[in-house]
Amino acid sequence: MSHSGISLRRELIEQVSSHYFDLIKVHDFKKAFEYLTNTNLINIDDIGESKVLLTLLDPLVHNLSDLDLNAQSLVLTSTGSTYAALSEYQNALEHYEKALEIARHIGDNLSESNTLRNIGSAYAVLGVYRKALDHYEKALEIARQIEDKRGEGG
Repeated sequence: MSHSGISLRRELIEQVSSHYFDLIKVHDFKKAFEYLTNTNLINIDDIGESKVLLTLLDPLVHNLSDLDLNAQSLVLTSTGSTYAALSEYQNALEHYEKALEIARHIGDNLSESNTLRNIGSAYAVLGVYRKALDHYEKALEIARQIEDKRGEGG
């Protein structure tokens, strides 16, 4: 990304953050979540911006009960992925495990498979290969059941 592209991106984050935190201040967590997802900032993949995303996600993580279960799962998964991007794998696992519990509870097989893969990746990086393999195998089994070619590696 060019220097001007980075500046525009940071300016967008600042603008979004301002409105987002206005919603948080009045405890409108549902609208804050919708706003965050609609701006696509929930998918930040730049390490410098990952810390910003954690700051944005933190109020939602602490007020999950104000969100529906699908939103809760997405917030926890995004938080886990953000921690993984920052090499904070124990924190990532903590959030992924909570997201996995919700995915199973609501019967969201695709999210369950994806989250199992994320957990497997975290364990692999930590060198806990047996747990990593177990999670990858469970993810693959579900991906095959739901005919998720991407999840099958295809």
